[in-house]
Parts: sequence; structure tokens; C-alpha cells
Amino acid sequence: MKKKITFWFPKPKKVSKKYLLKKADTLISLYVRKLGYCQLKGKDTIHCSDQLQDMHIVTRGNTPLRYDLSNHLCGCSGHHVYYTNNPKKWQALMEAYFPKRWKYINEHENDTEKKTEDLYREVIKNYREL
Repeated sequence: MKKKITFWFPKPKKVSKKYLLKKADTLISLYVRKLGYCQLKGKDTIHCSDQLQDMHIVTRGNTPLRYDLSNHLCGCSGHHVYYTNNPKKWQALMEAYFPKRWKYINEHENDTEKKTEDLYREVIKNYREL
């Protein structure tokens, strides 16, 4: 009588949608900050700080543009805080220095896309490779 050999593999962990969202946001942020300098330096009178951040042109609450690189800038914390608190100046700056991006974002601002695990997994896969 042959003895059946079985292998035990642990079940893959079920990850939450919240975990995938955080992982996707982290990876794209790291990718954007790899640029290594503030893209707003010299475009205004704000003093640049050393800490780089991923800045969204339109809030990341806008799902279709959240992971679109056209909606991201590498900026310092000084610029990020200042323009978060001064949205009209932010808009004027974007129109003046990034007109193509600004136009693209305005054209796609009302697109719809659901926040799904598949979307987050795709972003994670794409930016993990980069």
C-alpha cells in the first residue's frame, strides 16, 4: 500500500482593502520622491525645506487621478504646507508653470473609477517593478 504524501502550505493571508490602499500610496509616493528635488524650487518666494514629499495637484480623494503620475509633483514640505493652505495660489502656480498637466487634470477631473482591491493591486504591481 502506497502512502500518500501531502504537503502543507500555509494559507495566504487575506489582506484588507485599507492595507492595499496604504501600500499603493506608499509605493507611488516613493517613486515620485525618487526625483530627488523640489519641482517648485525657484518658482515662488517660498524657502525649500529638505524633506521631499509627494504632492498631488488635485486631491488624492479624486480616485481616477490618485495614481496618475500627471497628478503628482515632487515637492518639499515647505511648499506642500503653504499651497495646501492657499489653494488659489496653488491653482495660479499650476496654470503658470505646469499648463499641460493642469489642462489634462481639468479634463479628467470628473472621470469615475471605483476604489477596488484590483486597482490597488495593479498599482502595487506596477510601482514595485519600478
